[in-house]
Amino acid sequence: MKHLLILFSASLFLFASCGGGDAKKEDKKTADGKIEILNKYTKGEIFYVTLNWDEKVTSTDEKGNKNTTPITMESLWKYEVLDVDENGISTIKGKYDKMKMGAFDSDDSTTFNDPSAVMMREMMKFEITIEVDTRGNVLELTGAEGMYSFGAPDSLLDDNKIMRENMQNGMGIFPDVPVAVGEKWEKNVNITYGYPCSYKNVYTLKSADNGIAVIDVNSTMTPLKDVPPTVFPGGYELYQELSGTQTGTIEVDIEKGKVLKSSYQVNISGTATGKMAGKEMSKVPIATDLKLDYTVQLGEK
Repeated sequence: MKHLLILFSASLFLFASCGGGDAKKEDKKTADGKIEILNKYTKGEIFYVTLNWDEKVTSTDEKGNKNTTPITMESLWKYEVLDVDENGISTIKGKYDKMKMGAFDSDDSTTFNDPSAVMMREMMKFEITIEVDTRGNVLELTGAEGMYSFGAPDSLLDDNKIMRENMQNGMGIFPDVPVAVGEKWEKNVNITYGYPCSYKNVYTLKSADNGIAVIDVNSTMTPLKDVPPTVFPGGYELYQELSGTQTGTIEVDIEKGKVLKSSYQVNISGTATGKMAGKEMSKVPIATDLKLDYTVQLGEK
């Protein structure tokens, strides 16, 4: 489960792009009073995104006994904008800079040999490259090979496709047209791995004052059928049928086109079925209560 959580967090990091606002800005509006909110980068930009992850996962066994596992993680990703073309399409590379979860702390070498830390150390080796447009659409993603499939040569999983889906759900928050305060727009994404769900994301421009757009997020997740299971080393397969909700707030610097910070509350529930060699080993109800907070630092540390 922890492996899934780390992958999920990696896929959300660009929700909080780079940022840093100036005081007392004048909002630029169209003739009808609407505001254009775009995703913008500058070649050579370096930025860091910090995530605080606080989750409680509850499972219920066949006898009705409930077990709640708290999971916390602190992590830092470093991103660098490699290029921005004439259409505003940005090429960005990113990788973990720091991670602290369970017994593992990337700043403490004495934790590196702990058995539970092996997977986290491997995760920190990955470096992804993405192409994203001014609406937050992820056009291409590479570098995730082996991240979800554990490097299994016979895996049917497309690691880059899986991560691109999650990045799209995280970055594709920007409206396709100018919007006024109170207006809503919708972005729908299917996530086929980790927490497989069909996401209906509704965004509302709550306010636009002093150059800062505050966007409310309300998402409905419904079960996604006919998706491949999560396959763990040894051949254990995990099938999940999940639904839930997500609420949150995003702050965007309108002029710079940067997400400054964001916060989310995610509640998912459903069933998890474990199989081995096609035989059902377990089927239990599960539920997760997750709080995510992102902050951004622009420039080298």
